[in-house]
Amino acid sequence: MTKRSLLYFIKQFEASKELIRITTPVSTDLEITEIVDRVVKSEKQNKALLFENNGTKFPLLINLFGNEKR
Repeated sequence: MTKRSLLYFIKQFEASKELIRITTPVSTDLEITEIVDRVVKSEKQNKALLFENNGTKFPLLINLFGNEKR
């Protein structure tokens, strides 16, 4: 069995257009929750979200396994 890192999956999802990178500054308080809620409820846009500028030291990856394909 091949070991795969989280970075591997991020690159795969990005290549298959299953990932949206969000570089705009967002608040971890309520803003991220609202964005995720809207994306998850949309069948056409139900993608993984990578918040790169969320006010923390680390990026935030949400909805990684949001559909059967992923």
